[in-house]
Amino acid sequence: MTKVKKKGIKLFIVALASFLMLVFIVAASPDSSLRFIDPTPANSTHRMAMNLNNDLAIGENSSYAKDDVTFTQEQEFQWGLVSLNAKRSIYKPDETAELTIVVLDKEGHSVCDANISMTVTNPNNEKTTYSTADSTITPGSECGICNADYPTEVEGNHTIDVTAQTLEKFNQNASTVDGVEVSFNTYFLVQRDYEFDIIRTAQSKIDPTRQDWFEVRIDVENFTNAGSVTIKEFVPASFNVSADAATVLLEDDTKTITWNKDLIDGKTSFSYSYSVPHIWPYLYALGPAEIAYDGKTFTEARPWYVAVDPPDTENLWSGSNSASSKLALTNSANADGDTPGTWAHANGEWAKKFYWWEFVMTDSPKAGTLNSVTLFLKHYQSGWVDDNFLIQIYDGSTWYDVQSYTIGSGPPTVDTNINDWDVKTLGIDTWTKIDAAIVRIIGDGSDPPEDTVDWFVATVELRIDYTPPTLWESYKTSDHDIVWGTVANPYDSDYHVVWMYGEGFSAGHTYHVGYYDKFGYKPASVVGTLDGTNLHSEYDCTSYAAEAGTWHAVVYKEPTSPPPTYISNDPDAVVEDDFEVNPGAIPEFPTVIAAIAVCMLCAVSYMVMRRSGGKR
Repeated sequence: MTKVKKKGIKLFIVALASFLMLVFIVAASPDSSLRFIDPTPANSTHRMAMNLNNDLAIGENSSYAKDDVTFTQEQEFQWGLVSLNAKRSIYKPDETAELTIVVLDKEGHSVCDANISMTVTNPNNEKTTYSTADSTITPGSECGICNADYPTEVEGNHTIDVTAQTLEKFNQNASTVDGVEVSFNTYFLVQRDYEFDIIRTAQSKIDPTRQDWFEVRIDVENFTNAGSVTIKEFVPASFNVSADAATVLLEDDTKTITWNKDLIDGKTSFSYSYSVPHIWPYLYALGPAEIAYDGKTFTEARPWYVAVDPPDTENLWSGSNSASSKLALTNSANADGDTPGTWAHANGEWAKKFYWWEFVMTDSPKAGTLNSVTLFLKHYQSGWVDDNFLIQIYDGSTWYDVQSYTIGSGPPTVDTNINDWDVKTLGIDTWTKIDAAIVRIIGDGSDPPEDTVDWFVATVELRIDYTPPTLWESYKTSDHDIVWGTVANPYDSDYHVVWMYGEGFSAGHTYHVGYYDKFGYKPASVVGTLDGTNLHSEYDCTSYAAEAGTWHAVVYKEPTSPPPTYISNDPDAVVEDDFEVNPGAIPEFPTVIAAIAVCMLCAVSYMVMRRSGGKR
C-alpha cells in the first residue's frame, strides 16, 4: 500500500472519529433536539404526524415524524400564540391568497387589539410587508382573528413570517412595551399546474368549552384523468373523530382517516368532525391531506392550523382573595350587553323564558379538602316590575336553583348590594364540580309584555375555603418511611431514586410532577399515581444529565402542566418540596463520556492500522 493511500485512510479515520464524537455529544446532551418550525417544503410528498402528548407542558416541544426522520416543533405558548392559515395550500399565479391570522394570549383567550406585522417572501426573495398599523392587516369577523390578502405572481414557495405583540390583558393603561411578542412561520405554494385543488372549510380557532365537536369540510377538484381517488387526512392521536363512509386508524401519534371516492365531473368532497382535549392555549395541525390516484400520490402543500381558544372574558371581579375562584361572563345567545365602567350591563327586553346571562370558571382550583363553597355576587337592576328571574349554578350535569326573584321578592336595585349563598350544600361539593361550574342569571318567563330590564353585575366568584395537601415529602425508599434528600442525607450513587409521597390531594384528578435541578431546568415531568387522596411519584436521577444541588419537585393539577423552568412560589402550583442531590447520583457529563469513547476508538483504529502496516 502506498504512503498516499495510507495517509488517506488515516485522514478518513480521523474524520470518522470526529464525526462520531459529535454524534456522541449530541445524543447524550439534554438539549439535543433538532428544532424546526413548519419545515415541510411546499412541494414535499411527505405527511406530517404531530405528536400531541396531553402531558406536554406549555413551552415544551412536540415531535412529528416524516418517514424515518423525527423532527421537533416548538410549542412555546407560555406567552400566548399567533398562527396563520391560507384558504388553499396552492394558488395559481395572479390569484389572491386569503390569509387568516389568529392571536391568543397566555391564558388562551382571543386578543382583539394585538399589534401584528407580517412579511411574505416570494421565491425571488422579494418581500411584501403587512401590519395592523397601516391597515394592510384588518380585523376579522370576531375577536382574535385578522385577515390579509396577498396577490400572487411568482411561481414557487412563499414563506410567511408573522409576529404579534399583545398588551397586558385587562390593563387599559398598558403601553406597547408591556406586551409580549409571539411569532409564527409558515408557507404556501404558487404553481401554474398541479394535479388537485384542495380547499378546506374549517375554523382557525375553536372553543371546546362551548361545543364538543368541530367540522372540517374539504372540497377537491381534479385536474388529471383519474376517475376515483383514495383520500387520507391526518389528525393528532388525542382527537376523537367521527367520519361517515371512512375508516379511522390509529398509527403511533396520528389518526388517519381514509375515504374512497368516485369523482363526479372531476370533483368530490368529504367531511369529518373532531373533538380536542381541554388544554389551552394550544395549536394543532390538520393534514396535510394525501390523494392517491392511478398509482401516484398528491400531497396538500401545507397543514391547516387550529388554535384552541376558551371563552373570551370580561374583567368582572373585584375584591378577590386567594381562596376565590373567578367566573367570567360569556356572550350568551339571548342576552345582549356591554361593559361600561367596571359593571357588565345587559340591556333590553330579555326577561323572557330562557333568556340568560352566563358565567363560566376561568381559573382552575388547586387541591385539598373542601370546607365551604360560597357563590359571591354583586349585582343590581333597574326596570324590573314583575317578571321572574333565577340565579342558577351548574355542576357539570345538573342545574341548581340558588335564588329566585318573583313578585314581592325582586332583585336588588342599588349598586351596593352584595349577596352570597352556600352552594356546597346544594351539590357543588367536589373539585370536579367546581371545575365544571357555570353560574347564570336566567329569565324565568312571565305573561307578555315582558319587562325591559337593565341588569348590572360587577363581581361573580366562587369563594372556596379548603385545606391544602397536608404532606408532600421526598423519601429514601418506596416504603416512604424515612425522609431523604436532606443536607445530611442527600440522594447519591447509593440512593439515587427520589420517592415522593403526599397526602390530602383530590381523588379522581390527574397531577403532574415537575422535577427541576439546581439551575431550575426540568429534566423530567411525570404523571403522579393517585391512591385515593395520596399521591405517589418517583424519579431516577441517573436517567438524565442535570446539575447537582437543591432540586424541586412541584405538583400541578391538570390541565396545568409543569413549565419548562422552575418558578419559585408559582401560583399555578399545588405544592412543592425541595431536596438535595449529590453529583454521584447524576450521570457523568456527556462530553466526558464522548471524549473517552472517541479516544478508545482512535486507539483501536491506530492499533489496527499499525498491525496491518506490519503485515505488509
